[in-house]
Amino acid sequence: MVDGFTPDTFEYDIVVESSVEQAKILATTNSTKATFGANNGNRTVDLMYGSNVVTVVVVSESGISQTYTLNITREDTRSTDTTLSGITVDGVAIPNFKSSVYKYNVKKYKTEGVIIVGTPSDEKATVKVVPPVSVVVGENTYLLVVTSENGDFATYTVIINNIDTLKIINKQIW
Repeated sequence: MVDGFTPDTFEYDIVVESSVEQAKILATTNSTKATFGANNGNRTVDLMYGSNVVTVVVVSESGISQTYTLNITREDTRSTDTTLSGITVDGVAIPNFKSSVYKYNVKKYKTEGVIIVGTPSDEKATVKVVPPVSVVVGENTYLLVVTSENGDFATYTVIINNIDTLKIINKQIW
């Protein structure tokens, strides 16, 4: 029901909660001889998050039409967090990881591939690891695409520097 509906007001702004997925449009004409325009009368409408414009077209017996516009805003309370809380390479956490840093360099010795895992900060986010087509000696770029619950995304880059000669750097291969 549209609060404050009057036949002479043709546009209404309505806000619904995030959990409301559909709006049931039930309109009644003032005259039994009036009809609704094709696909613009009583119906159920799926609501996207954000702004949805729904029209109801009433056609009089003489053929004159009047359009009522419902601007229905579905609130979006889904998470927008696209950060990671950590990245591991072959089970070893990247040292000094910060969720606000989106590029890391890791050295590996004569590897034919690595297993990279990104842990999202929000449990409702997903992480997709995109490896290089093939692993070569030198730089190999792995992308970690983090998608939030609402569909926002961010990309972390891990460059694996695949070295073929071993050099100890501060007693670590990182």
